[in-house]
Amino acid sequence: MGIADAILSEPEVTIMDEPTIGLDPHQVLLIRELIQSLRGTTTVILSSHILSEVEKSCDKVLIINQGLLVASGTPESLRSEFIGARTYRCEAIADADALLSAAKVVDPGMRLHKQPAFGRDGFVQYDLSSTQSENLSEALLAQFCSNRQISGCALCIW
Repeated sequence: MGIADAILSEPEVTIMDEPTIGLDPHQVLLIRELIQSLRGTTTVILSSHILSEVEKSCDKVLIINQGLLVASGTPESLRSEFIGARTYRCEAIADADALLSAAKVVDPGMRLHKQPAFGRDGFVQYDLSSTQSENLSEALLAQFCSNRQISGCALCIW
């Protein structure tokens, strides 16, 4: 109700402090959609410690620590500067060489780390690291699904 009251008057700036805290997953999606719908009509200042929400909702990020601005940029540029690599966790029935070969089609610099025995019906867990800032998960999944040496693949991003 408070968010509705705030945006009804069409302010130039809307400040939202932790707008998704305490919400169920469906409500979180609705708040993300609301923030996206405000794009171009009001400047939204979003205060949050949930970095995934910031990445999905913001074009520019300012990081403030103890009252001092310590970093600013796009979510992608900050991820690249401070984290460096994106990590994708993959569970698949495949050997490491086949998986890495398929991943290198998407990103020639991809690195693979096999996790300790996973053992669920022949599945093995791998971590793939990429220094590319963009999300490669869709391209990786498409590549894995088209490779006959890889089956039963699941992928998530870190």
